[in-house]
Amino acid sequence: MGLYSAESITNEIKLAKSALVLFNHVCRGAGSSADDSKDIGKEEAMKRVGDYAKPFIINNAAAYYANNYSYCLESILTDFFNRKKIKDIYNHDANKWTKIEARGVYKFNKQNEIAIASDSNPGDFYRTSYVNGKKKEEKVKGFKDYDVAYVGNPNFTVNDFFK
Repeated sequence: MGLYSAESITNEIKLAKSALVLFNHVCRGAGSSADDSKDIGKEEAMKRVGDYAKPFIINNAAAYYANNYSYCLESILTDFFNRKKIKDIYNHDANKWTKIEARGVYKFNKQNEIAIASDSNPGDFYRTSYVNGKKKEEKVKGFKDYDVAYVGNPNFTVNDFFK
């Protein structure tokens, strides 16, 4: 496989019509990134999610879904295969851990909705990173992060997936 840019996804990867794209723990995929050190704000989170989803939506995906919580995909897929609408799945899933912060019309496809949800990290935490093999540990003050997002036709179901 390898690394793919938005341009290469748009031009080289062909998705089946009405594909469902799921991401778990992908930096910026649901809004926040591992290297964020403060609340990026709703506007930036919406921009990141919208930009990240764009090549998939352009390539026929009916829905793009990103969640940064562990073990979340099983319940999402269970709900999806039980014929729930993607918007209802998102609302249920986002409300488990987060607060839905914003939703609106997706600028790259007006028939689609975009939504983001956040969680506040009230306490300080330590982040470890490696740059050129050098370990760096830093204390980071807690902040709001964006961990559950979707873009897609809000009424998309498994029935549409198999059409």
